[in-house]
Amino acid sequence: MPHLVREQLYFGDIKDAIAALTDSTTSATFTHVLSVVSSASISFITDCRPGLAIPTEEVRRVVAGEEGAPPTAEVPHGTLMRVVERAGDGLRVTRMAVPLRDTEEENLLDHLEACLGFVDEGWKVGNVLVHCFAGVSRSASIVVAYLMRSEQKSLEEALEALKEINELACPNDGFLDQVRFVHDLLAQNELLECLLLTSTFRRAAEIV
Repeated sequence: MPHLVREQLYFGDIKDAIAALTDSTTSATFTHVLSVVSSASISFITDCRPGLAIPTEEVRRVVAGEEGAPPTAEVPHGTLMRVVERAGDGLRVTRMAVPLRDTEEENLLDHLEACLGFVDEGWKVGNVLVHCFAGVSRSASIVVAYLMRSEQKSLEEALEALKEINELACPNDGFLDQVRFVHDLLAQNELLECLLLTSTFRRAAEIV
């Protein structure tokens, strides 16, 4: 069973994804599934169960070098970044698949904004499942980042909140460092904006 993180937001493993995409009751419940696994292909999921078939219809494929996905040193031109598709019985579920390995060297930052945006979009219309293979590291990293942003939690607070829901949640150290970096960067930007507003206010007051 997937773990309920917040209202309409769940995280789990590949078995939970199979249930969300194939069980008629569950697939009607989940409107969005975020798959953060080694391959974006639906076959990565169906190969886990002999004879399993999940219908899909591709909506969008994002490749590095195209609009909205500039290539970087870590992600060369032509690299597949994500696939968005309709999936499951009646193609009722919107699935976004992000190819990401569970290694400390893997670059989560190149995918994080798209993942958080997908969760936000899904949350507005229904229930969202964030999953990886084991439901331990990759999916947990996305959910931790989401809690940090949506609830203004520190990394430690967000991770503790998630572990209270599932004590096995354990993002790898590389992912944690990257999520912390994003949090610190956002905090610095907020501080700069605050200082800028204060400075502008003072100058206006002096003029008056």
